[in-house]
Amino acid sequence: MTGSSVKWTEADRASQVYALVRGAAIRRSRLRLQSRLTLPHPLHNEAGEPNQALEEQLVDVLRAKLVIPDATVFIAWRNLRSLVQRRTSAFNMLQDHHGARFAANATPAAQLPERPKFEFASSVWEGA
Repeated sequence: MTGSSVKWTEADRASQVYALVRGAAIRRSRLRLQSRLTLPHPLHNEAGEPNQALEEQLVDVLRAKLVIPDATVFIAWRNLRSLVQRRTSAFNMLQDHHGARFAANATPAAQLPERPKFEFASSVWEGA
């Protein structure tokens, strides 16, 4: 970059650093291309009724049930095992408390994993 006749901006230099950091993050995570994601359902109040004020503000966003971004970076399973595997794990305690429907809410992916577990997306990318 510095030996070139092209004038580089601070943003150009920052993007090069960002590319290095992003590459390291992806190597430690799980990149899924064109992965179908479900969006969260509208929030409800303590009585279980829909929060009308929130729904009115976000009605266009909340109508969408499924998105297919260009790429999604998920936290690698090896980093989440301890949340699921033991009988006293956070996942099992929440599933026992909330029932079978909890497994479907433990992942943003539209396709549920073979074995119920937590899945967390650390970033979602959409090209211009």
